[in-house]
Amino acid sequence: MFFEKIFSFGGGKPAVTPYDKSREKPGIRVGCCTGEKMAGFKSLDTGKFREVMLIQSEKDLQEFLRRYAVEARDVDQDVLEF
Repeated sequence: MFFEKIFSFGGGKPAVTPYDKSREKPGIRVGCCTGEKMAGFKSLDTGKFREVMLIQSEKDLQEFLRRYAVEARDVDQDVLEF
C-alpha cells in the first residue's frame, strides 16, 4: 500500500494539497518582459511569494486551482520584474 501511494502510475489525480489560508494568499506572478506566469502563494506576514508551479496554459491554471482548492476569483495577479 505504501509503495502504491508513492509510485501511483496513472492512478488518477493527486489529492488536494492544503495551504495555510490564514497566512498565505494565492496569486500569479507575471514577468513584465517575458510574460512568464508562476502560480504560488504570497505570505500575508512578509509579502514573500512562494512559487509552486509554472503556468503555460489554461490547463495549467485549472490544475493549480484544483490542486490547491482555490477559487479563480481569489487569485491575485501581479506584474513583476524578475
